[in-house]
Amino acid sequence: MTLFRKSIITFGLIAFGLFSVLVILALTLMDYQYNDTSGKALLDTARILVTAMGEERLEEYCLDSGRSIDDDLRNWLEAIRDKGNYRLSLIGTDGEVLWDSAVVRAQVNHIDRSEIRAALEGREEITRRDSISTGMRQLYAALPIYCSNGNIVGVFRLSIIIPDFWRRAAPVMPPFLICAAFLALAVFAAVMAFSRSFARSLRRLADKAETAAGKRYRDNLSRIAVISGEAEEFLALETALQRLVAELSKRAEQAETEGRQLQAILNGMSEAVLAMDDNLILYLANPNARALFGFDDVQGSSLLEATRSTELEKTARKVLTEGSSLEMELKFRAGSGEARTEQLFQVFAAPLSAPAGVVMVMENITRLVRLEQMRKDFVANVSHDCAPPSSL
Repeated sequence: MTLFRKSIITFGLIAFGLFSVLVILALTLMDYQYNDTSGKALLDTARILVTAMGEERLEEYCLDSGRSIDDDLRNWLEAIRDKGNYRLSLIGTDGEVLWDSAVVRAQVNHIDRSEIRAALEGREEITRRDSISTGMRQLYAALPIYCSNGNIVGVFRLSIIIPDFWRRAAPVMPPFLICAAFLALAVFAAVMAFSRSFARSLRRLADKAETAAGKRYRDNLSRIAVISGEAEEFLALETALQRLVAELSKRAEQAETEGRQLQAILNGMSEAVLAMDDNLILYLANPNARALFGFDDVQGSSLLEATRSTELEKTARKVLTEGSSLEMELKFRAGSGEARTEQLFQVFAAPLSAPAGVVMVMENITRLVRLEQMRKDFVANVSHDCAPPSSL
């Protein structure tokens, strides 16, 4: 399987998973916010109703469970019952319903209701469940009723029938899901475009590797890709990199061998060899050059500092300026300490191109010149002695 197909499948599943998780989290959060907001609003309404009815009156009804409802409270209950939105209940400490605005018949004991237990413990509670009395889904808010000495004498409960969140959200769900789907498609399209571009780049590199490897390698690559399930592009690049590493290692070994051979050649030369960059900073000198000028390390030293010869420096600069080889004889004092003597050298200087610089080969011809001079003097003396006497 190619990288593009793999990435499309993988990122498609990831995008779908993220889309599903985000939608579920968003809807869950909205459901929580809806219930929390509705519960707080109902609790605030319950507090207002308790204040409007009067806590003293509610306390009296709780303490005297047989007391009949007065006209004002009856009007309250009838108005609420006729409106049909809210349901008011007054429950005693034993869980018995003292009166209820929605149910007039006898009701079951409410002591097992969570909101009633919480209110009897002195806490305001909000719950949501199906009402056993009405058979409808309701939201409950319960408040404790205190007497003058601070004891709890009953519970005031307010409930309301509220639609389920999913039912209320149903009208806006299609646009929400459509927008979310478009967003997921946009992300998927962006990922697909990136994957295609990335796969094309890898494919070009893989094609070059396959072309260099030949048909046999391509057949083996396809077979390995099918067996391992890995992308062909990465397998091709991996093989190409392995071959590149092997080739670089081979070339490094060859370069090291050639370096040792070159060092052996330089060490065996009777001439002094100097190599420098375009700033005339030395980076190579064979043993004869180091012995000739009396230095051990050439790294970072200029030609003038190492040889103390202005003639060599002028020659090197001339070669750099003209860009051509130069051969000449130079006479200068060589050696170190008291052993410095004037000697004659045949100097060959040539420019270097990569990197730019100059290489100098210096051959000491002092002895040859002396021998030549001695030969000339000998020939002259012999010619003079063997010449016939001049006639008088």
